[in-house]
Amino acid sequence: MGQVVGETTSNDPEPKGETVTTAIADRAAPQASAYPRRAYAFFVVAILMIASCHSQMDKQFPMLLVKPIRAAFDITDTQISLFQGAAFAVFYAFMGPVFGRMVDFRNRRNLIIFGILFWSVMTVSAGFAQTYWQLLLSRVGVGIGEAVLAPAAYSMIADYVEPQVRGRAMGIYMAAVSAGTALSLFLGGAIVGAVSQGPLVDLPLLRDMAPWQTAFVIVGAPGFITALLMLLVREPKRQGDGSAPEVGEKRPSAEFVAYIKRNRKAFGCVLAAQVLVHFVGNCIVPWVPTFFVRTYDMPAAKVGMILGILLFAGSSTGFFLSGFISDRLLARGRPDARLRPLFVGYLIFIPAVIIWPLAGNPTVSFAVFTLQCVGHVMAVATLPMTTQEVVPARMRGQAVTLVLLVTTLLGWAVGPTAVALVTDYVFHDDNALKYSLVLTTVPTAALALLVAWFGRNAFLETRAKLIAQPTG
Repeated sequence: MGQVVGETTSNDPEPKGETVTTAIADRAAPQASAYPRRAYAFFVVAILMIASCHSQMDKQFPMLLVKPIRAAFDITDTQISLFQGAAFAVFYAFMGPVFGRMVDFRNRRNLIIFGILFWSVMTVSAGFAQTYWQLLLSRVGVGIGEAVLAPAAYSMIADYVEPQVRGRAMGIYMAAVSAGTALSLFLGGAIVGAVSQGPLVDLPLLRDMAPWQTAFVIVGAPGFITALLMLLVREPKRQGDGSAPEVGEKRPSAEFVAYIKRNRKAFGCVLAAQVLVHFVGNCIVPWVPTFFVRTYDMPAAKVGMILGILLFAGSSTGFFLSGFISDRLLARGRPDARLRPLFVGYLIFIPAVIIWPLAGNPTVSFAVFTLQCVGHVMAVATLPMTTQEVVPARMRGQAVTLVLLVTTLLGWAVGPTAVALVTDYVFHDDNALKYSLVLTTVPTAALALLVAWFGRNAFLETRAKLIAQPTG
């Protein structure tokens, strides 16, 4: 059956699901030896996971500092949300296409090292901010530095790991998102608690800092060690459909634009689903610690440590389940294997996201919050794989950064602020945060399910064409 697909011409009917899946296996088998040894490939995935974990920690850590930062600069929830979201997201989004273009023909390992060093310096600099605008500027720098990591890492994993186990490899890498967020809460809570008792290090610069400023310095400094770890990674040979460029070989952007136009329904639905899923996540995560502090009058340090454990457990479970399920479905001949965990995950997520903010009991809230993490992350984990399934290998970097551009602007930049605006201008009550969370997430999650289902057939058709005609 794989041979039939390989001989398909532009006038032939499009391959069916089983034929497509068999073709994937047939094409992957003879190419397996072209990939690096699996042990080294997963070693690289582990290092990329550490880098991603550190980036998430630097990005998410400020959510624990809402109260002291508001007090230090006398600002509102909306202004805090601009620091948490828009100041980071806008520059992260617009630098993404610049770095994504470079990812397709430059040394990706070196790009990642540059990004780690830059965002770490900017995180540390936040500890020296004396005004709200200086704080925003440091956040801009973090966004610029982190913009390189995702497109470079996704591209490298696709070139290191053969297709048969790529879903699990991507799940392992993406577990760093939950690990980094969990660490930002768990370690962040411990750091906030410790520095509030006095300086951890008796140095002149740190001695006179407020606890929240010292926390930024402590969180950002280990990035320099992470950059050194990346020196253990070799730049891989570009694999895939035979169309990937070598290092230094540029491909015209017009080719990518023309391809997206030809396949606009498939790519558009994949993109729209990702925007909606990321919007939901970014409505929730920045405000979770504040919710528990305000609703149950719990100390931020304790909330951070509890949420860190629960978020890591729930999100890691979601990532691994998503990768495992999609790989198993692919092996069983399901052509929509990479997309299906999104549907399963959001059927779990939607009821859970209604219950946990409104439970009225902290133990129940924490428990159901963990369940909603599993469901949401199962959906999130499908997104990089579905993007790569509808573009040729030579366009992976540009495709990922286009997705990141839109999801960041409409997800990370708008999500936290949407919740703050509802709290500040609809309810006019800081304690109404629980209602703001429900009102912003539930309709968006339901729409994400509908969009993904609507685009399923177009996704399958585009993927079938890529397999039948691998030159793209």
